[in-house]
Amino acid sequence: MHHAHRPCAGAFHSTKPKRSGKLLVATILRVGKLRVMIYSNDHPPAHVHIVGPNGSARVRLGEADRLPLVLENEGLSRRQLTLALRAVLEHRHQLNEAWKRIHGQE
Repeated sequence: MHHAHRPCAGAFHSTKPKRSGKLLVATILRVGKLRVMIYSNDHPPAHVHIVGPNGSARVRLGEADRLPLVLENEGLSRRQLTLALRAVLEHRHQLNEAWKRIHGQE
């Protein structure tokens, strides 16, 4: 039996950052097989890394008056990017708050 698949915007959660050498990595959001991550040693402007099984992208969060923007894409499909951008837009406030918390800008 075939069920129609409705794209899910993602499940927002904040994990404890994991230490990888001197780099702290936090998965903030999951969208299917994609992880939306913030790295502790990153630089402004506020952005997230979308990591999937076959590639990754970097997306600028933007403020309330600007849409999220793909800064670079290394192997994610157009469909994966669309799903990720929808989730980033839907959870932008929480992602911006997580960015500030991780980078000490509260």
